[in-house]
Amino acid sequence: MSNAAKVIDWNGHDLPPELAALPPGRYAIEAIESVEDWGLTPERITGLEAAVQAHDRGEGIPWETVHDRLRQRLAEVGGRSKTG
Repeated sequence: MSNAAKVIDWNGHDLPPELAALPPGRYAIEAIESVEDWGLTPERITGLEAAVQAHDRGEGIPWETVHDRLRQRLAEVGGRSKTG
């Protein structure tokens, strides 16, 4: 699933409110039984929960900063492969 995926609980009949906010487009929906179906270990779940809490405290890195660092790193790696 992409990072834009939404997890919803659906009764099979009524349109869930989570879908009302989605823009028009094509969506892939996959039924999951539980978090365990995602292949996450208890340790990974704990790590994700800690990361969400850190983000909620304002300890996250802004997307723009991450994006700039990734672009810079890719440019460095790309430049080396062309000269090597």
